[in-house]
Amino acid sequence: MKPFPYKRTIFSASNAVALMLSAGVHAQEGIPKQVGKVDDQSVQTDQSKGTPQKVEVKAKSETENARSDAAAKTVISNVELNRFGDNNITEAMKRVPGIIVIDGAIQFPGMGAKYTQILVDGEAPRGIDIKDIPMSAIDRIEISRLGSAEFSAQGGSGTINIILKKAPRKGQQQIKLGVESEFKPETNAEWMISDKQGNLSYSFIVAAVNGHNTFAAPYHIDTTIIDKNNQPTQSYSLVETSTRLNQSLRLMSTLQYKTNQGLNIRSNTSFTATNTDAVVNSDYHFFTGAELPVAHTLSLLHSQVRSGNSTLKLLDTIAQDIKLDASVTISGVEMNDSSHRFYSKTNTSPIFDRLTTSHQFQNGVGSSFKLSVPTNEKHDLVVGGNGYTKHANNARFQTDHFPTGDVAVTDMSNQTIISNWALFAQDEWRFQKSSSAYFGLRWETVRIQSEGAQQFPVRNVSNVWSPIVQTLWQLNPDNTDRLRLGISRTFQAPQNFYLVAPKFNDVNNTISNPNFRGNPHLRPELAWSMESSYEHNGKDELNFNLRAIIRSIQNAHRKTISFEDNAWWSQWVNAGDAVSKRIDVDTSFPLKRFVDNAPDLSLSFFVSRNWTTMSTLPKPDNLLTPIKLTISTSLDYEAKDLPLTMGASLRYRDSQPMLINELQRTIGYARTDLDIYGLWKFSPKTHLRFAVNNVLKGHDNSSNIFYDTAATSMQDQIKPGYRMVQLKLEHGF
Repeated sequence: MKPFPYKRTIFSASNAVALMLSAGVHAQEGIPKQVGKVDDQSVQTDQSKGTPQKVEVKAKSETENARSDAAAKTVISNVELNRFGDNNITEAMKRVPGIIVIDGAIQFPGMGAKYTQILVDGEAPRGIDIKDIPMSAIDRIEISRLGSAEFSAQGGSGTINIILKKAPRKGQQQIKLGVESEFKPETNAEWMISDKQGNLSYSFIVAAVNGHNTFAAPYHIDTTIIDKNNQPTQSYSLVETSTRLNQSLRLMSTLQYKTNQGLNIRSNTSFTATNTDAVVNSDYHFFTGAELPVAHTLSLLHSQVRSGNSTLKLLDTIAQDIKLDASVTISGVEMNDSSHRFYSKTNTSPIFDRLTTSHQFQNGVGSSFKLSVPTNEKHDLVVGGNGYTKHANNARFQTDHFPTGDVAVTDMSNQTIISNWALFAQDEWRFQKSSSAYFGLRWETVRIQSEGAQQFPVRNVSNVWSPIVQTLWQLNPDNTDRLRLGISRTFQAPQNFYLVAPKFNDVNNTISNPNFRGNPHLRPELAWSMESSYEHNGKDELNFNLRAIIRSIQNAHRKTISFEDNAWWSQWVNAGDAVSKRIDVDTSFPLKRFVDNAPDLSLSFFVSRNWTTMSTLPKPDNLLTPIKLTISTSLDYEAKDLPLTMGASLRYRDSQPMLINELQRTIGYARTDLDIYGLWKFSPKTHLRFAVNNVLKGHDNSSNIFYDTAATSMQDQIKPGYRMVQLKLEHGF
C-alpha cells in the first residue's frame, strides 16, 4: 500500500501485495494500542545527586493480557465501540472486523446468526435485550471463537461477551443529547452520574429514546408462478407500507463495596420500558391468474414490554488463598401485545377481522460460583458451576369476527419451564517460559418443559460434555509473534419456539407462505471446531493475523416445507451434517509506519473466505450460509492543528444462491456499506459527534424460488435502503 521508507527500491510489486494485506483500523487486538493505566507511582532519590525521580508502574491493558492468554480472544475497547456514536451495541458491532450484522442479528463469517452466543459478564442476557444496554455502561467486548469452559458451550461459531463497567472511583457526570434521521427524526438522551465515598462507589445511567418512523418507500414482494411448460399461471405483488412509533426508557445502576482486604460486593440492576405502536397496510395487486383469498390487510399493532434484572456478585478470598467469585441473579419480563388485523377482498368486501392478545410474564432466578485454586506458578486451576431456571406463562387468545356476526375464539396459551445447569473445570498450564496450554471441560444440560392449549406436552433434554484445548506458542521473548492451536466441542440446544410453537395459520396459504408448527422431536446440534492462527503485534504498531477455522456439525437444524392436510407447512428439523471452513487475514497499522511525515492516519483491513456444505442437500448450493466472502476496511484520522477526529468504515459481503431445503432456494445480493463519522472536541469534556450510516444506501433485496411438483414459484423481495444521519452532543461535568 505504501513504500517502506528505508526500502524504496521494492516499492512497486511488494507494496501492491502489502496494500491488499494491510489496508485499514483494528484487527484482532488490532485496535489502537492502549497505554496501561498508572497503578502506582513511587518517588526514589538518586543518592549521588539527591534528585527525586518519578517511577511509573503501568498495568497491562486487556488487549495486552489477551495476547498472553492461552485461550484466544479479541478485545474491543469502549473507545472503539463508541467511535461512531451508536446508540446500541448491535449497531456498533457491525464495524468490528470479523463480525457481520444482518437485520440486527450478529454473526461470524461462515455460520448463521443462531450459532453466535452473546453473553453479558459471562452470562446469557436475561431480563434485558442487549440493545437496551447503554453504551456508556459497556467497558469492552471480548470475542472468543473457541470459547471457554466457564461460559456456556452454545456458541457454535463463537462467543461475544459484553463486559460492563465497574463503578468508577471518582465523581463524574455526563449528558448526551442526540438526534438521528433515517425515515423521520428520532431523539435520544442519556445521563450518567458516578461517585465514590470511602469503600462505596456507584454509577447510575438513564437513557430515553423517542422515534417516529414512516417508511418513505414501500416494501415489495413480487411473486410469479410458472408451470412445467415454463408458462406463467399466476403473478401478484404484495406492497407494504407502515408507520411506527417507538418509545423506550432504560435505567442501569451499579453499586460496589470494596475493602483493602480484597472483599468486593457489587450489584448491577437494569430496567427497560418500551412501547411500540404501528399501523401496517399490506396490499396485494393481482396481474395474472387466480386471486388469493385475502387482498388487503390493515394491521394495528401495539406492544408494551417491561423487563429488568438484578445481579449481586461477591468476590473474596477464602481458606488457603482460594479466590471466590459467586453471584445470584433474578430477572423478570412482562409483555402485553395486541394485533388487530382487518382482512378484505379485492373489492374491499370484508372477510373477517382477527384480534390477537397476548399477556406474557417470565421470571427467572440463577446463581453461579467460580473458585480459583492456588497450585503453583505454572498452573491456574479454576472450577465452578452455574444454573438458571425460567418460568414463562403466556395467556394468548385469538378472536375472529365474521361479517355474519359469528365469533370464533381460540385459546393459544402455553406455559414453559427452561432450565440450564452446568459444571466446569479449567487449567492454564505454562509449560515453558513463553508458552502455555489451556484445558477445559464443561458439562451442561438444557431442559425444556412446555404444555399448552394448542400443543401436546413437550419435554426436551440436551446433555453435552464439552472439552476445550488451546495452546499458545510465543515465538520470541517480547511476545510479538505467536502461534495458536485449539479444538473445542459445542452444541446448540433447540430454541423453545422451534419445539413448542402452536400452529400458526397463514390466511393466504401457499408454498411461499406456509403455516408454521413446532417440532417436539428436534435434537440438539453437536459440533467440533478447530482453529489455528499466527499473530504478530509489533512494537511499531504493525499488527496482522492469519487464521484458519474448521467446524463439523451433526444434526444441523434447518427449516423444511411440506404439503399435508391440504395445506403447506414449515417446521424446523434435524437436516443432517454440515461443515464450515474459513480463512481470515487481518491487519492494522498507522500510515507513518510506511510513509515518512504522513498524517496521523490509522488503517485496518480484514478479509474472510469460507466454504460450507450441508450433507443432505444436492450440490452446488448446499451451503450453510450464503455469504462466502467478507471484506472490511476502516481508517481514522486525527488532525494536528484542530480538535478534530474523523474516519470511515467500508464493508463488503457477497451472497451466493443457497438451498434452504429441497423445495426452496434463496438468492441474495452482494452489499457494500460505507459509514463515516466526525468528532469535534470543544473541550476535554464537551464533544460533538456526527455520523452518516449507510452512505451508499445499501439494500437487502433477495429472491426465493419454491419447487412444487406442478409449478415453480419465484418470489422477489425488494427492501429499499436508507441513509441514517446522526448528531450527538456529549458534555461531562
